[in-house]
Amino acid sequence: SDSEGREECLQNGTSEVQMEPRIALEVPSLTVHPRTVHPVCTADNKMENGDCENGANGHDGSARSVRHVRSDTIDSNISAISMPSPRMPSSPRREFSYGFGSPGTEQDMEYDSVPLRDADSLAQSGLRAAGPRISAAVSYIKLRLMQEASLLRQQWLMWVFCITIDFYGASMVFRNLAFYRYRSGPRLTQDLGFDFLPEIKGYYTDSPMAVLQFVLLGACILSLVPRQTPTPYAVNIVRRWGMMIAMGNTLRFLTYISTTLPGAADHCLPSNPNIEIDQPKTVYDIFFKLVVDGSGTGESGTYNCGDLTFSGHQLMTMTYAFCCLRYVPQAYSMSLKVEQGFAILVWALVVIQAFTIVMARNHYTMDVVISCYLTPLLWNWYINHFDPDEMKPTI
Repeated sequence: SDSEGREECLQNGTSEVQMEPRIALEVPSLTVHPRTVHPVCTADNKMENGDCENGANGHDGSARSVRHVRSDTIDSNISAISMPSPRMPSSPRREFSYGFGSPGTEQDMEYDSVPLRDADSLAQSGLRAAGPRISAAVSYIKLRLMQEASLLRQQWLMWVFCITIDFYGASMVFRNLAFYRYRSGPRLTQDLGFDFLPEIKGYYTDSPMAVLQFVLLGACILSLVPRQTPTPYAVNIVRRWGMMIAMGNTLRFLTYISTTLPGAADHCLPSNPNIEIDQPKTVYDIFFKLVVDGSGTGESGTYNCGDLTFSGHQLMTMTYAFCCLRYVPQAYSMSLKVEQGFAILVWALVVIQAFTIVMARNHYTMDVVISCYLTPLLWNWYINHFDPDEMKPTI
């Protein structure tokens, strides 16, 4: 016992060490228990029970110092506080253990305190407190992916509608039906855009739309980046865009299938000998023939004609713009001034895209104008009346 050890040390000429009772330091959901304190023995004296000899296990006559050792598991209900490392008197040096690790030197104390403010994240990730930031980030990403999956399960019917209309309907069936009914003729000449804007060719004519597309894609990726402020869910962003394009393409189909106009693009003019060859001729061709545009590849072909009114490119560009204005400032953590400048840039790209569509002679000016006033009306109805609330995950 401690009293017997003290008496034996006094009989052998050793000085008595002040004994402290066993203590328990308690914080919410965390109890700290020091190990039993042993008397110090010198090199000239040994305890009969052999617990200490030759200078307390190699520490030159002093017991090992205090160390605040990390916990393997911490209650996730601990509140957002942090516990400083305990500092004990330098003499005599005492040995403590909190019940979940081995003691170390005094220098270790500066780096071994448990950050309780991240305890809930640490408990979820199962990682030690040595890397609280990494642990919290991993927990955030795991939880975020689970939330995105929860949203996807809630919205699966909308996603089926979007994929069916956007990829099967608009890219195949709608275009093939329009091309099936198309009859080539001379380009309409009474067009203001054609009168005042020069003709240009090349992939760069779609550059403004591509810029907005990549900015919105960045917002989806940033939704997985840990941060202190709320950020929109990627599934909600893509669903908004997909629903707008699906509804817009449905309206486009009902418009251009009603009245077929002579083509504005070069490959839809009578000078192209492949129009009649490439046109769909059977029901199978209409519903299952996918012709990928070969523009710029050097391949001959007609690709598609007859789907003019209204412009699908301008519909997509303005949908990207509305989604960017709704989600990007929060996703990129923009300040108010940056957000205002971003809005100006977005609308500048929309205007540039409208001009380049006409200059590329892919559409008549009428097609772009209709798209410019119809898309905002469709977005306003969709956001404020049809689906006004952002869906929340159930996790």
